Amino acid sequence: MTPRERFYKALLFIGTVIYYVGGYLVVNYLSFQRGVFHDVMLPGEDKIPFIPWFIFVYVSSYLVIIYLYLRIQSLSFFQRAILAFLICVTIHLTIFVLFPVRYNLRPLINPEVSWLMEIMDFYYWLDLPYNCFPSLHASNAFLVYLLIKKYGGREAWFIGTMAVLITISIVLVKQHYILDAVCGIPVAFVSLWLAFLKRPQESTQKAFST
Repeated sequence: MTPRERFYKALLFIGTVIYYVGGYLVVNYLSFQRGVFHDVMLPGEDKIPFIPWFIFVYVSSYLVIIYLYLRIQSLSFFQRAILAFLICVTIHLTIFVLFPVRYNLRPLINPEVSWLMEIMDFYYWLDLPYNCFPSLHASNAFLVYLLIKKYGGREAWFIGTMAVLITISIVLVKQHYILDAVCGIPVAFVSLWLAFLKRPQESTQKAFST
């Protein structure tokens, strides 16, 4: 990849991050103003334990996205990967607006108890309990896994394991309901399919660094 292509690649990545974060925060704030929400909580879900140290698994979803950015060495393939993420985010933002869900199982946090509780308290403050259904964390993690599995190869098992753990973590840190997590996974498949529609598979050597 030439320096110019790397610069363009970085711009695409930054632009996608701005769209992702900006769109998410705007819709999250708008949801805060609404008074009616749908309930997708399953029976007995309030009995699932709160395990705060899973917050580190939860935030690792951002790391696997950065990993994918560093890994891809084909600009044309990266453009398709970015398109997949843009489609994924757009699907989520649309559903968040049309089918708002509020998460009601967050525990009361005392940040003075420990540094871990301080982290949880900060994250709860930063990310209001809206934009729940389906889970963007689950979709993003599985989208990275699908991209690497189909076009990357060897480390797919590790990324797949991370995707599963991230999906579990969103329930254990009390950010999402089970249905949020489960329904986030199909969005990844749909986004990948739409982005690579009628496009031949690129070889691992061409698309990814070695």
